[in-house]
Amino acid sequence: MLKKHKSSTKQSRNSIARYTISYDSPTHSGPRNERQIIRVREESHSSKTGEIIRSERTIVDENPWLPADDVEIGLDQDTNKCDQMLDTTFEDIEKASEAQLALKIEKKKKKKKSLASARPMILWKQLFRDLYLNELLRWEGRGDAWSSGETFCSDCRARKVENAQVGIFRCRDCFVPHLTCKGCCLRRHRMLPFHNIEQWNGVMFVKTCLKDLGLRVQLNHLGMTCPNPEPCHSTSASAAI
Repeated sequence: MLKKHKSSTKQSRNSIARYTISYDSPTHSGPRNERQIIRVREESHSSKTGEIIRSERTIVDENPWLPADDVEIGLDQDTNKCDQMLDTTFEDIEKASEAQLALKIEKKKKKKKSLASARPMILWKQLFRDLYLNELLRWEGRGDAWSSGETFCSDCRARKVENAQVGIFRCRDCFVPHLTCKGCCLRRHRMLPFHNIEQWNGVMFVKTCLKDLGLRVQLNHLGMTCPNPEPCHSTSASAAI
């Protein structure tokens, strides 16, 4: 077995083999999907003797799992489609999209700005100047407190006092500038002696103070009334020791 293996190896080294393949085209009279016949044979050249050895041509077996070859696949029945494609004009999609984008940008640039965005102060002057002026004048006057020519004290009305006093005092520092009478104003500001008070004189508001209204602050009593008050040197307050 060892000698036979060596001789076969030596023989394969001394000969060069190749395979030639030939195709037999299907006949025109045959079926449309007729396969080409493939034949193959082996040719070897002996380097020792110089002879060319050719084997007989054998037909390559077809693979039954492969689909049948169609020699006319991809071919049109006539030249009409080819002529249509030649006569068709194609449009560059990228250039068209760029042109549309440039047109949109140009439209955005040319879009006229509204008056509110371009000249907001002009718009405010035309539409809202009178409204703001009326509100400022209303605030300088008695505003919502005036009703049918009379301005009753808001605290008296809230407490449902039968004979409500006229409200002529208002505070510039309180959150709600109600018009109150003298007594209600002092009661509100008993713990707020530094607020700025204004008084309505029939035409306009004039500045006054809680001292002029009669507010007296008694120190060291936690906001309560002193049972034995003593007057100070100044009339601004009463001190209790």
